[in-house]
Amino acid sequence: MSWRAAFRRLFGPQASLVGRDLKGNEYFESVKLMEGAGEGGQMQRPKRYMVPPRKAKLHDYDEDTIPTEWQRWMRHLRNDPPSIEELQLTRHKAVAVQRRAKELDAQWKTIREESLKRTTYTQSQGHASAPSTLDAAAPVVADDDDDDRRDPRSDAKTFQPGSWRPNQ
Repeated sequence: MSWRAAFRRLFGPQASLVGRDLKGNEYFESVKLMEGAGEGGQMQRPKRYMVPPRKAKLHDYDEDTIPTEWQRWMRHLRNDPPSIEELQLTRHKAVAVQRRAKELDAQWKTIREESLKRTTYTQSQGHASAPSTLDAAAPVVADDDDDDRRDPRSDAKTFQPGSWRPNQ
């Protein structure tokens, strides 16, 4: 066993600072040798974690406060940690998207208000399917042939159902 392996076993895994984000969080990675590994030692998957700044309380943190790029690195979805330039570019894009969304919301609101002003509402009277030209007071006259079917007639106040007989 080498002196490094002995040191790691005695004092635990050594974590190295990998980077910081724009909020001051520090990200670490610790590598641990597998049990029973010889001098060459097979390495385990590195443990990655975040330490918040001293002024921040740990219970104030959730996944949403950690940038997406760092979350991906901590979950081993990317090999290299994100750079400060990458974090700044992502933040700049997010601010631009939020600004554009506010502009579009305001534009949509004005278009909708103008559309509502132009819309005229008419109040229909009577039954929705009844033609307005029918006169309810007009008598219903049967056809001269032997057919005594009548059409239904309707307006807002009265309704006269029609009659129907199947052909014989």
